[in-house]
Amino acid sequence: MIWKLLSKVLYRTKVKPFIKSLQDPTAAQTQRLQELLSHSENTVFGKRHQFSEIKTYEDFVDKVPIHQYKDLHPYIKEELNGTPNVLYPEPIFAVMATSGTTGEPKLIPYTPTTWKSANRFQLLYFASADAIRPFLQGKLLAIMAPSIYKQTEKWDIGYLTGYGMKHCNPFLRRKIVPHPDVFDVLDWEEKFRETIRQAIERPDISACIGLTSFVMALLRRTKYESLDWLVSDSQISTKARKRLNAAITDENEIDLQVLWPKMSVVFSSGVVKELYSPVIKDLVGDVHVHEAYAGTEGTYGFQLFEEQRGVVPVVDDIIFEFVQSQEGPLSPDANTVPLSDVKINIPYRIVITTPSGLWRYDVHDLVMFTSLDPLSLQCLGKSQNTINISGEKVSEGDISAAITLACEDQGLLVREFVVAPEVTAAGGTYHVFAEFSESPANLELFTNRFDSHLQQINDLYYHVRAARTILPAVIHPVTMGTFDLLERQRLRENNKAIGQTKMPRITSLDQALENLLPAPLPVEG
Repeated sequence: MIWKLLSKVLYRTKVKPFIKSLQDPTAAQTQRLQELLSHSENTVFGKRHQFSEIKTYEDFVDKVPIHQYKDLHPYIKEELNGTPNVLYPEPIFAVMATSGTTGEPKLIPYTPTTWKSANRFQLLYFASADAIRPFLQGKLLAIMAPSIYKQTEKWDIGYLTGYGMKHCNPFLRRKIVPHPDVFDVLDWEEKFRETIRQAIERPDISACIGLTSFVMALLRRTKYESLDWLVSDSQISTKARKRLNAAITDENEIDLQVLWPKMSVVFSSGVVKELYSPVIKDLVGDVHVHEAYAGTEGTYGFQLFEEQRGVVPVVDDIIFEFVQSQEGPLSPDANTVPLSDVKINIPYRIVITTPSGLWRYDVHDLVMFTSLDPLSLQCLGKSQNTINISGEKVSEGDISAAITLACEDQGLLVREFVVAPEVTAAGGTYHVFAEFSESPANLELFTNRFDSHLQQINDLYYHVRAARTILPAVIHPVTMGTFDLLERQRLRENNKAIGQTKMPRITSLDQALENLLPAPLPVEG
């Protein structure tokens, strides 16, 4: 009862004021920009860029160039060395590391205001989900990166996913399974096992959260791979063992709907939700998949409405600017448009300004607005993750959408995929390596539908296909479980933190053939 009441309070005090800001997002952005500028005009950065003279968005663009991380790194280094008032006039609260998806991890200083923003975002995210499908009365199953993974002389450096859960609102922290100390386990096999072990004990698990690919890995491992060691694990209680036995299927798997009958929400981030929702529901039943768009650099948006395609940008906290899609780092004077001037169905690079001192920062993400009333955008992936072998500039988001539609046409599920472009004298080819839950009865028909949908989604792809500079795509079904094995190997070799890195969507053909298809059998004789 108390959580039902708390949910209503959260919605009234957090979500409703945010919805009000959406009624005039331009005004919300203008007000927030002036707050950030006036608060920071006496910092080293603010004086250098004449913040006190900035009165309009046009002034802001004129006096502050677009920055890459390398441009801001000298300022961040000063802050980490203890110099105050450099980028933002507050002491550093914590230091978070990016996942290193596009290179070496970047260190992002968090001020008290940044941390307050992150906590507010978490409450907005949870309250909006609970309004659609109540889950707060149960427990929240989480698979997270370490809250601290590295220590320097002055700072503990962590990942936002683990740190945010370990140090979240005390009321929410009580809802989390496993114990947050498990997030700091660096051995990812041990992390998975301990997470599953503690989750088995809780019949009241009502939601699951983490980077989507790792949430699915956790659910898959629980369902398909954990039974043998769980039945012999002496740490499992008698009550949990009884529930576990009731959940065992004739196929010697664990029925997650029987194990966790109250599961109602799975939180999704870091992927195109439409591709993964059917797979999640296949694993755990009729749940609501609730989407967020966030990174270490900032918390950008969350799903507000049940049928919403994409997320609502947090217009009252982060300043958003957009550049029509282009490759490579943005130039300092790249032509940007504010939130008030965006159009739907156009790929944009996103530029942000945040209270962590990231002033006009190039995130290297591609986004696209799906609606302007209400505002709604989708992340299409990193700008580097595009295929452009014949001028087509196909993003990983385009490919995800085409696969999703082809699956809907054929009643299929694709668990994971990568795309490997090939260029020969005959033309270019997209090789799609896909792990199906069930093999397509007609692979040629599925391939044709995928290619047709991709042409409808991306006009440039349509034209290069019509000109035959790009040949028909080739779909390579891979064995069930291949991507899980590859991810384990990748994490082990690269010493990456579980729950923090993302599976690359675009790779080379040699890498795909080597890692995803079985080696040919030796020829006898």
